[in-house]
Amino acid sequence: MPALMGASRGLNVASEETYRELARRYPSLTYQVARACAVAGYTNLYLNLDVLPEVSIAEEARDAGSHAIFAHIMAQPARYAVFDDYYRVINSPKTSKQAQLNGDTAVRSKVQRKQKFRLPSRLINAEGGSETDDDFLADVWELFGGDGYDEMMFNITEDQNIGESEVGIDPDPMLELLRSPLPHDLPAGDKDLLILMAAYYGDIDRYVRLRRPKMVKRRTSASSVVSTTTPSLQSGAHPDTYRALAGLQPEMHEACIRAAIYADYDKLFDELIADTEPNAFLISEARNSSNPKYLAALTARAKELGVDTSIIATLDKNPCCGWKMYSVRQSGPSMRRPNITVFS
Repeated sequence: MPALMGASRGLNVASEETYRELARRYPSLTYQVARACAVAGYTNLYLNLDVLPEVSIAEEARDAGSHAIFAHIMAQPARYAVFDDYYRVINSPKTSKQAQLNGDTAVRSKVQRKQKFRLPSRLINAEGGSETDDDFLADVWELFGGDGYDEMMFNITEDQNIGESEVGIDPDPMLELLRSPLPHDLPAGDKDLLILMAAYYGDIDRYVRLRRPKMVKRRTSASSVVSTTTPSLQSGAHPDTYRALAGLQPEMHEACIRAAIYADYDKLFDELIADTEPNAFLISEARNSSNPKYLAALTARAKELGVDTSIIATLDKNPCCGWKMYSVRQSGPSMRRPNITVFS
């Protein structure tokens, strides 16, 4: 077998003839060869392979700059999903369903990204003195890096892409979609921020379109992911919905009473307050409400239970939930407009 090459692009890929022979000897590897062609830019070989216009190959070709292969796939009337990079499987082409480019491919640039290991964050300063609430708020986002690294969605090398130096990616075109409708086929980039923002603002349609399968496999569904922040933030569900949810899922009690504060459901609030342990998250939501009843009731309840509702005390129990300190009322309305999917 010829030695690895890739002088034209500086890539560590095999020669075109090697891939041609591989596909001839092992027909079951045809789609892997087609994807390798997208990375290496072997257009002629790709066109000679009998493969469906596949979305992962298209995203791989776009990422690698193989414009001819990308254009060929995008020119087809329909595209299909054969690869599943989340579970590292290849589906049967005969049963593969039509799909759109949705940012679900572990393209080469993502695999080559590197991050340096950093020391875990600390809540107590070097002198041993505790921080004030104001100091803590300034550092709250550091809590998300507590393990010393960012967890990679595609951990192909099984080392979380940790290296001696940082190797980033180009500015993400997907950031433009934070304030614009989603196109039928997503541009290149990382859609994680779009997913988080869709969940935060309660845009379920947008969330369902963007979500990653591994996120869905957890116990919560798309709607309950939204509910863990403040259920149905945009307009508020019916009080009976929150009442039933709090009864059926006790772990959702705090989210439901927070929704009651946001939607000004005072009767529902009165029903839930007796089983509520106040914290800084609920206090923050109450302070942003025009109804002073909620803040007064939570303050009285905290005093009754002897609960510390300071930011530090709350985040000490919930170290990865600093974002709950911010009410949706503090955000601009432009981010909460309904999502419209544009089909080209």
